[in-house]
Amino acid sequence: MPVNFQTPRVGIMQFPSYTGGKFISNCLSFSRHACPQHAGIAEHLLQNPTDYEYRSTALYKTLPTTQSDMIDWIGKYELGDIQLYGQVKEKWAQTGQANEKLVNTITEQLSNSQLHFFIVCHNGPEMIKNLIDVWPNARIIMLVNFVKFFQLSQQLKSKTQKKLLDCAVNYCEEKYNTLKGKDWPSWQQFQNAKFNTNNLTGFSDSIVQEIQSFYKWYQILNPVIEFNIDSTIFDRHKFLRAMENLYKQLDFDDFDAERIGNFWQQYIKLHVDKTQ
Repeated sequence: MPVNFQTPRVGIMQFPSYTGGKFISNCLSFSRHACPQHAGIAEHLLQNPTDYEYRSTALYKTLPTTQSDMIDWIGKYELGDIQLYGQVKEKWAQTGQANEKLVNTITEQLSNSQLHFFIVCHNGPEMIKNLIDVWPNARIIMLVNFVKFFQLSQQLKSKTQKKLLDCAVNYCEEKYNTLKGKDWPSWQQFQNAKFNTNNLTGFSDSIVQEIQSFYKWYQILNPVIEFNIDSTIFDRHKFLRAMENLYKQLDFDDFDAERIGNFWQQYIKLHVDKTQ
């Protein structure tokens, strides 16, 4: 069957490295409506979408057993685009062309199924635009407010120390403040607007045009769903409320607080000594 590039069940996960985007997509993948980023897991779930035990076993394998193993997390444990789509994902991201002949059988089957699947984007609206050229009905899940968590995660998962500026580029307060004119919105206002000038009011056309020369989210018309990391991820109850809300926004009807709460506990225990 042909690849259904018109499917509305694509979620583009927009986040800088080390800010928790894979964890959020994994939490969503506990749902019978979604699929983790791995072709072998997808093959099973296409036939058995309600096999929650299988999902749970597969997703727990994405977590290192000890904090000392976190340095190998990305290469040894994480699921990702390559494991699901193969090299064609890079073609989508770089060119905005579908390259249907390069699409593997699992992706073809997913596109024609009832399962949602996720594509990672670390590079903002320029890459988002290319991905949407391929998957025009995709929804975007954007992580915001992640400074504190980034500082923990990057230190534990990377052999070379990086600053948030290295990974988030324009999408961090430090860089924004070097770019902004005196009449621009504050960083908090702009972040609340999802970095999209279409969501700002009370600013002159000239100010909007200045902002648009650096921030291109105004070009993205697909739905953007925001997930606030630092305000939720360190507190079980706040995180579960936020995740339940995300399930509702995606029309997933099988949120399981106990299942996801236990997964959160294992995940956050690797990052901090105490959890709330």
